[in-house]
Amino acid sequence: MLRVFFRRPIFKNPRFVGFVWFATALVACLLKLPVGRTYNNFMIYRASFFHALELKDLYIYYPNEYHDRFLYGIPFTAIIAPFSLFSPYIGMLLWCLANSLLLYMAIRKLGLVDWKQAFVFSFRAAGFAAVGASIPKAGTLTRASPTTKACRSAS
Repeated sequence: MLRVFFRRPIFKNPRFVGFVWFATALVACLLKLPVGRTYNNFMIYRASFFHALELKDLYIYYPNEYHDRFLYGIPFTAIIAPFSLFSPYIGMLLWCLANSLLLYMAIRKLGLVDWKQAFVFSFRAAGFAAVGASIPKAGTLTRASPTTKACRSAS
């Protein structure tokens, strides 16, 4: 059944598949931005770049900037650097699109037959849509997570 559905000519059109892929990723990212703290990971990444420039310790807790700790290696600050130079909203949007592009290119390189590739793309696009739809209500992220509590007690 899925094989028949994904063999339709529209799913063989890379422009259509790419458009749906990036449109759902973009919408999911845009829906997360107004909530504020849902993009805490990006804020950690972004701040790590500036901390590295200022020669600050990357691995301590900065409660005034974000709500967790930086857990990656120092080279990651160079990867996030281009996205850190923009405002947080634009930077996160570009970060989401760059991640989507890398995943899109990886799936294209798998060498799957057209209908299987279309299935993988649609499955992942549905995942993007689910992420965008799972936005918490305002005020539900004000309590500290167990990870955040552990970080605060350790510092």
